[in-house]
Amino acid sequence: MRLLGNCRQIAAKGEVFHPRPQPDLTARETNMLRKAAGYDLATKADLVAWRRQHPRLTLEFMFKEFGGRPIAFKLFPGHLTRRRIAAELLTDPSFGCVILRRRPIDCFISERKAREVGSYAGVETTDILPTLRPTEFLSWAKSARRWYGWLARKTAGRTSRCAYLSFENHLYGQSNQAALANILESMESIGLAAQPLPSRPQGHIMQDSRTDYRARVANWDEFAAALRPDHADTLAWAETAPDANLALDS
Repeated sequence: MRLLGNCRQIAAKGEVFHPRPQPDLTARETNMLRKAAGYDLATKADLVAWRRQHPRLTLEFMFKEFGGRPIAFKLFPGHLTRRRIAAELLTDPSFGCVILRRRPIDCFISERKAREVGSYAGVETTDILPTLRPTEFLSWAKSARRWYGWLARKTAGRTSRCAYLSFENHLYGQSNQAALANILESMESIGLAAQPLPSRPQGHIMQDSRTDYRARVANWDEFAAALRPDHADTLAWAETAPDANLALDS
């Protein structure tokens, strides 16, 4: 999202529907949403709750506030109920989605590191080696596979409004300009007007310089051994990077 912030024709707003207040809206934008609600949203918690209850209306008012610029935001499991995503976003012809896939075990490890440092962005985590717990991993993997399976079913047949990116193929090891070009290409493939590519975009920062996920934790051998043989299939799924066509889990 930081890379998209280099594009002046796009309103890159981060996690608009995060369940906790996020510093992604200005005071003017906050007042605009309070006006849209038609009643006083006295606290930040009230505003967050209203936004999550009315995602389409929130985006419509934001679109007007930003002068008709496309709004880009990140959506994670837990931001909105699946019912609201399906009913208010995926059915909207003006809504397009880019689904970013990454090797699942890297996602799990990065999440554990973020929890340890108390931040999901802007913190160097190379030297942090968390201890992985098989029970936590299996619970996480079950939820992740359900999420992507649900996305696969709900986006089936919407190829004109849904694109896919692979972290390993399109972002990792890329320069800021190349990574941004890949993101814009995916967005333009689902209807975004062609965007000029900034010559020196800023914002793409790798938080962990270790390239081997097994070296990113304190107990890989013990962790992997505990998952075999009963959960070897889940571990194999987690260690596999998205394939060429980025097929989602069913």
